[in-house]
Amino acid sequence: MKRILLMVLVLGFGLVACADDVDDAAADAEFVDGTYTAAYDYADARGWRAFLQIEVGGGVISDVDFDYVNADGIRKSEDEGYNERWQGVLDEDIDMNIARDRFAEQLIDRQAVPIDVVTGATGSSELMNELGDAVLERARAGNTELAIVPYDLTVTAEDEVDQRGWTARVELAFEGGELVSVDYDEVEYEDGEIVNRKSEDQAYADRWEGADGISQMEAFPELEQRLLDAGGDPDDVDQVTGATGSWARFVDVVQRALDSRQSPELPVAVE
Repeated sequence: MKRILLMVLVLGFGLVACADDVDDAAADAEFVDGTYTAAYDYADARGWRAFLQIEVGGGVISDVDFDYVNADGIRKSEDEGYNERWQGVLDEDIDMNIARDRFAEQLIDRQAVPIDVVTGATGSSELMNELGDAVLERARAGNTELAIVPYDLTVTAEDEVDQRGWTARVELAFEGGELVSVDYDEVEYEDGEIVNRKSEDQAYADRWEGADGISQMEAFPELEQRLLDAGGDPDDVDQVTGATGSWARFVDVVQRALDSRQSPELPVAVE
């Protein structure tokens, strides 16, 4: 009877010790169990939006889903044509699916970023690491809301050719979610190539100054700076005296450039 009682006590102490070990392991875990997702705010110039989703169980990363999605809801990993072109250009035994597997293996093994650059997928490796920083921060805090990461991109837009043969053209560059540069001009094309720019046309500037007291060489940079000062919102760009027509074209073409940015819906569930 004493031996049975002793065994019960030993087992009881063992169970308590195991429970304490589990509690200690949970307390020491770097990540909170759950599903965490990070994605770029906009797609790249080809229409692909990168995202990363991880599953955390028992305080460790157990599953990784890194991919891109386009406006049609197609994953880059499922686009056979894209993967064939990738292999053809790189002449490497790699495609999006192979890259995804290597990214996942590294993240699960290390439980941290950065991961090593995968040969033939340098750009995707960099995006994976940037999204990884955001998603792991969420996992440490137990915050399952979508983490939005600003994507550095440049967008361009043009309007229709006017009666004098000029086309308004703008290029907007974004870094860290902020507009950092604006390049606006009105140009003439010939056989698809720009052959003249108003910003460089001194004869045009002389005629404009004679009529309105300001040239396009002054007006265009002023419009660019006003857009930067307005944080990229064309509605907050005031007119430049003597350049009302160009101001209207500028506001219109900037809005077209902003509208050209794409943000495809993610193909994964996010709380």
